[in-house]
Amino acid sequence: YQKLKLDLKQSVHIAAFIKSISTVQRIDVLPYNRSGVDKTKRLGTDGPILKDFGASDDHHVQRVVTQFRQAGVDVKIG
Repeated sequence: YQKLKLDLKQSVHIAAFIKSISTVQRIDVLPYNRSGVDKTKRLGTDGPILKDFGASDDHHVQRVVTQFRQAGVDVKIG
């Protein structure tokens, strides 16, 4: 499986953009997991994108969240 990761350099720019939007109070980071693959198969809507990616790496997610928080963005995981 491929890993779908937000590049850490990109996350700095994204955090700055989010911070610039005055109406955004908080963002929720939802790490990707593979549970959706079985559900889409049961529903008969098996999409190629879901089956091609592995679950998110917890360490990487935490690093991105830390960068967002350092930029002043309120972040919740989950």
